[in-house]
Amino acid sequence: MVVRDLRRNTTRALTSRQRGPGGGAASGLISPDNNQVAYSWHYENTAPWELWIVPLAGGSSRVLLRGEEAGAIQPFAWSPDSKDLLAARAFPGPRRQLIWVSAASGSVRVLESVEWFPVGASVSPDGRYVAYARPQGIFLVAADGGKETEAVRNPSGSQASALGGVYPIWSSDGSQILFLSTRTGEPALWAIRVDAGKPVGEPELI
Repeated sequence: MVVRDLRRNTTRALTSRQRGPGGGAASGLISPDNNQVAYSWHYENTAPWELWIVPLAGGSSRVLLRGEEAGAIQPFAWSPDSKDLLAARAFPGPRRQLIWVSAASGSVRVLESVEWFPVGASVSPDGRYVAYARPQGIFLVAADGGKETEAVRNPSGSQASALGGVYPIWSSDGSQILFLSTRTGEPALWAIRVDAGKPVGEPELI
């Protein structure tokens, strides 16, 4: 895992571990306070994935969470206070979870049990809501759990997740969720307005 300094035009390594056959670092996320970087690490297809954290200024990495058997772990977003990580993990078989992981202790709190590994997830700027993508579309759920709300529906109702929307990202003011969709035949950027964790109106092509 490396970091690129856009002002100084320099690149430096954050980790010293070398990529192995079929494995390596992925999904690097800088914390909102600019102090830490979270990333996933996988060795090969038969080994469990791991969730790691490393100081942005450099230093020793530490493992937060290890997966089950060959199950994947992917961090999606930090909480606004940089204390927790929103991530997904897969278990052998069909079991999948959207989870919160403590950056201090590695303790896990399950937010949602889902049938598909989310194709992107993000946290609202105020930390109150989570948006995540699955084949049926984009869904919203309170960050502390509860009943989910459908924000964007897959127009075909099929398992082609990109039709409904993938990689949801909140706008900086929390008023919209932007996402990628192929509902018009080609990949395009769309947005849905939200208010208090509920969708407002229909998706608009950006």
